[in-house]
Amino acid sequence: GPWTGRWDRVLSSNLWVLIFVLLTALAATAFGAILGAKSREKPPGFPVLYAPPEGIGPAQAKYIYSEKVDRSTYVASLMHAAERGAVDLTHSGDSWTITDKAGPQGWAGLDAVTTDTAHILGGPGTSFTASKKDVSAGLRLKDELSRFESSVETWGKTSGNIVRSGLGGFGGLLVLAGFGAMLVAAIWNPFSMTFLGLIPGGFAVAGLSLMATGSGTSRTRAGRDLWSRVGGFRRMLATPSSKQRFDFSGRKELYTAYVPWAVAFGCADEWAQKYRIEVGEEPPVPHYFAGAYAGSATGDYVNSMVSDFNSTVDSAISSYNATQSSSSSGGGGGGFSGGGGGGGGGGGSW
Repeated sequence: GPWTGRWDRVLSSNLWVLIFVLLTALAATAFGAILGAKSREKPPGFPVLYAPPEGIGPAQAKYIYSEKVDRSTYVASLMHAAERGAVDLTHSGDSWTITDKAGPQGWAGLDAVTTDTAHILGGPGTSFTASKKDVSAGLRLKDELSRFESSVETWGKTSGNIVRSGLGGFGGLLVLAGFGAMLVAAIWNPFSMTFLGLIPGGFAVAGLSLMATGSGTSRTRAGRDLWSRVGGFRRMLATPSSKQRFDFSGRKELYTAYVPWAVAFGCADEWAQKYRIEVGEEPPVPHYFAGAYAGSATGDYVNSMVSDFNSTVDSAISSYNATQSSSSSGGGGGGFSGGGGGGGGGGGSW
């Protein structure tokens, strides 16, 4: 080739081979860019809404907005169930107890995903306690969280709001394979031409957004409409009063009713601040926290509750995971407080 011999292992010894590889790399990069662009959805407009859309709970709202479900989404669903009188949440030391409050009628009228959180309980009147070092509670929570996540994703598909699109989950695997092939070409150079790595590498870099959450799915027309409404409600919760007021007069109870939604959307601080500015006093403590956070003067009890709950769940799951990685594990403490008597059986929403 027109270069010195020491470049042969990079560029090959043939100019035409190099030109072919460069053109193929350009085509692969363009292909990755097109697939990546198709996987990104353009957000709709979010005209402000003063109430959440009917028929869904905080978890579905969070999922349709971001296509993500995390632990705070689970906490928000439990808070939503508590707000509506289905369960009590009690915090004591390093443990949390969820207690069924009113049997089947307590869950009536709640959305399907929130109702599904009843699965952690054994039936009417029973309770579940998680504490930080509790191995069996850790196992149960791990199962419940993955069940919850698939419950939300299933809702997305069965409700007709979200469909598989493009390459589905396969796109992300292709990108990983592209990066892998690029590294193989760069490090081991099996074809005596490291520039070959530009072909898979170009595809992988240009198609990186195929690895993003939700890239293998897209919202249907109905899903986009719901996305717009959910986003409008989130905007109301998160936007400072100076830009977007919320009239609390005569309906202060809406502050606490919307706290679970603010937790799901990650804007509980902004929602509390909005109340402070417009009402001129500290936000009320939701009735289901009254015992645990009665001493909290500030609106920070919501963050305290969410981080307390999260750290309890984290620690319980870590305690369980530690027993799995240690062959000498002997089990660990009991996980369930019998609560209001028996109920046994596998749970579910009764």
